[in-house]
Amino acid sequence: MDDGPVRVEVLRELAARRYDGYVEALRELVNIDSGSYTPEGVNRVVDVC
Repeated sequence: MDDGPVRVEVLRELAARRYDGYVEALRELVNIDSGSYTPEGVNRVVDVC
């Protein structure tokens, strides 16, 4: 189903509504120690995603 191009105002509103949740999820991911040699951290990242 193609309704044509999305209006900028609609896209901006959708992004604004999800911004706080996005930043919180990003903060959580960034704060996980998930280097190549820390499988527990890598598994935590997978669980969050």
